[in-house]
Amino acid sequence: AYNSLEPIPITDTAPDMFRRILYYIYGGEISIIWMYDHAEEMIDAAFQYDIGTLKIEAETWYRIKVKLTIDNVVDCYQYAVSRQLKTQMKVIQAFVVENEAAILDMIPITNNPGFHTMVVDSLTESAEATRSSASRQLDEASQRNALSSTIDS
Repeated sequence: AYNSLEPIPITDTAPDMFRRILYYIYGGEISIIWMYDHAEEMIDAAFQYDIGTLKIEAETWYRIKVKLTIDNVVDCYQYAVSRQLKTQMKVIQAFVVENEAAILDMIPITNNPGFHTMVVDSLTESAEATRSSASRQLDEASQRNALSSTIDS
């Protein structure tokens, strides 16, 4: 236990980062240039200290800064999962679906379990969204047909 007059050492966050977090918590705005340049570190700190709004802001700059490619998509996915970046995970899943052929071509040459998890999660999410959309369309068509039959009777 710490005496209330003793300083509390913070050893897991750089002093500049911690100052900016405190500034943010007390209503300050972090410059967009700094946020862009330090998006990943800001996400890490916001995740560590459970500052949801800051994490969301930093995630926006991270998405702008980090361009998804076939080569970095697995690392980006693993980072998004580890930091619970829901929007980034959806962006990655859409990227995987858009680039399905190129990504599936990589399956035989990679032993990275994260790669396989990302592909399965993304394609499953896409299939569920497609199935849900098709189901809604069928329901709407059935309702139109039922209404049409009622009117014709």
